Amino acid sequence: MSKLVCIEGLKSFWTTPSRLKVLYGGRGSGKSYSAATHVMMASREVTLNILCLRQLQNSIKQSIYTLIKDLIYQAGLQKEFQFTLSEIRHHRTGSVFKFMGISRNVDEIKSTENIDICYIEEAHALTKDQWDIINPTIRKEHSEVIILFNPQHRNDFVFQNFVEKPRDNSLVRKINYDENIFLSDTMLAVIEEEKKNDYEEYLHLYQGIPREGDDRALFAYSEIESSMNGDFVGVDDTGVETMAVDVARYGKDNSVITKRKGFKIYDLKTYKGYSTEELATKVDNEFRTRPFDGVAVDTIGVGAGVYDKLKTMGVRGLIEANAAMRAEEEKVYQNKRAEMYFSLKEFVVRGGKLPNDAELKEELLALTYFYNKMSGKIQLVAKDDIKVEIGRSPDKADSVALHFFRKVRPQSMRGQGMAIQAQTGSIW
Repeated sequence: MSKLVCIEGLKSFWTTPSRLKVLYGGRGSGKSYSAATHVMMASREVTLNILCLRQLQNSIKQSIYTLIKDLIYQAGLQKEFQFTLSEIRHHRTGSVFKFMGISRNVDEIKSTENIDICYIEEAHALTKDQWDIINPTIRKEHSEVIILFNPQHRNDFVFQNFVEKPRDNSLVRKINYDENIFLSDTMLAVIEEEKKNDYEEYLHLYQGIPREGDDRALFAYSEIESSMNGDFVGVDDTGVETMAVDVARYGKDNSVITKRKGFKIYDLKTYKGYSTEELATKVDNEFRTRPFDGVAVDTIGVGAGVYDKLKTMGVRGLIEANAAMRAEEEKVYQNKRAEMYFSLKEFVVRGGKLPNDAELKEELLALTYFYNKMSGKIQLVAKDDIKVEIGRSPDKADSVALHFFRKVRPQSMRGQGMAIQAQTGSIW
């Protein structure tokens, strides 16, 4: 029997008990080989049901099946296993490997039972909705989920939720080619060539450094990080003061209120299950403690009821913020929603401060845009698509963006004519 080779630095990773094991890094690191070795050897010791997943699997040849089968043959263990068209089974222990594609077999995965190990390859494209199906499906006592991936974009669900914010009872390990002593000289030469010719691409491909974001992403990760965590000593908070209210449309959504003073957005608060009258009363109370120059209320759907109630309460500076309305720069933006988010982008780039909130960060990073082919204008990805990706409505992001629904002048400047407006220009 051939001797199986193991990456020395990963021995403790595989032997330490943990519900979730996340192994990520650049190409040539031996991640897949090491994980396949781990599950194959475990299948020879005790009876295990092992579910092997990857995003797309149009045929068994495109699954992890081939990797595990080749590994078994390489180790000279083929007589211990039975290979069928869709499964691999160990004769003595009865361990069985099953193979599925995630994107086309969600319902089948949901009905899978008694899984001991779930092994997910090429997991960079895993979505929140998919994870919310997989995670509770692997519910057997002492079960284990293995997630392997080469990082693509920093704002991808997997990188954000398993690396940036590690989960409880998880082991997270990065490994690159420099730990793989079994890498061929040919591959090492290819890597060195890439390093010499395109260092940034080398860092991404072989050092596992994620790209900053989707090419169509509205915000770069670094921009949001700086806006939430930067040094804001001396930040200009002498400008206009506004309040923004994003009103929940559905039972699971949250109403969100945020405040802004100049280049600082602060005091993000969420309200769940509030009626239109209760939410209006909350806004009115906030307004009376500190009169704002403008109060932008999302008036799509039930938000119109909140707006009408605030009007009867005498709240000044109300802004009827319907994101579907025509943009002021109508030759550029498809609607107000796109325009106000691009104004928020400008605010962030110019040094504006955002609340340091993990959900807000995730929502902003999920925003992408495109050019509408019919109109030639900039359009944002639909809210429903964001909801599919992150598992909730981007209520916090919408509240923050509502501060830029339109330009607002301080109350003290109102009624002083166009001369004041011409002097002040765009007031932040």
